[in-house]
Amino acid sequence: MLSTGAFLMAAGAALLLWSLSADLFAHPRLQRSNYRGRSVPVGVGVLIPFVTLLCGALEAAVSSSLEVPEEVSRSVFATVVCAVGFGLVGFFDDVVGDGSRSGWRGHVGALFVGEVTSGLLKILVGLCSAAIAVSGLSRGFWSLALGTVVVASAANTANLLDRAPGRVGKVSVLMAVVLGAVTKASPALVGPAVVAGAAAGLVVPDLRERFMLGDAGSNVIGACLGVGLVATQGTPVELVAAVALVALNVAGEVWSLSRFIERVRPLRALDALGRLP
Repeated sequence: MLSTGAFLMAAGAALLLWSLSADLFAHPRLQRSNYRGRSVPVGVGVLIPFVTLLCGALEAAVSSSLEVPEEVSRSVFATVVCAVGFGLVGFFDDVVGDGSRSGWRGHVGALFVGEVTSGLLKILVGLCSAAIAVSGLSRGFWSLALGTVVVASAANTANLLDRAPGRVGKVSVLMAVVLGAVTKASPALVGPAVVAGAAAGLVVPDLRERFMLGDAGSNVIGACLGVGLVATQGTPVELVAAVALVALNVAGEVWSLSRFIERVRPLRALDALGRLP
């Protein structure tokens, strides 16, 4: 199956890229304290857009000589757009963001006092990237608007979850498996499968606290899983997903999703699986 092969290939490529580029991320500018106070590189999730670009180039090369299903090409295009857009602006925020403003309210509120934050730039570029990605999958204006909401809010939800090593990678694999099972590994999942596979390839070193994915990784993972949902589901499912994701984003402005995970025993056990004690 195409999506399964894409997942496995991307997992291997991401792990290989990390092993080859680990020294580059040792630059002092990229060092941050993680949740237990250890200094580790941030923004390593930018490797996921690199893997996505490589797979997109491979798809373009193959389609020039072979007949590739249109749904595969649309899926790959949408995923590449999201991966590059969210990945670049996320990496920028990882490097220059000072954390003084957080959440939608913080960044939008800063605009009213004449301050443009890296987070606000991330929101604007993210919305544009989501709209461009969904444009090839939508069925009219309202479909485009709904799909954009799903992709953008999925990106921010993943960002809210990225507060512990390996968490977003685990969620991405779980969601990819669910989408694959529901759609019987639809060819329209090839693009998102690449991103989920790349995230899976980085899970073990992430759990071992060798790095932090940062916004460059978490936003890409969430956005591209949103692309997978939009590419394979109809309007009713998209509407339910949009409401649920927006609700999570609103809740994340007030409550900590990490605290909720800690209070629910099955979620806490899954979250701690494979993590350093």
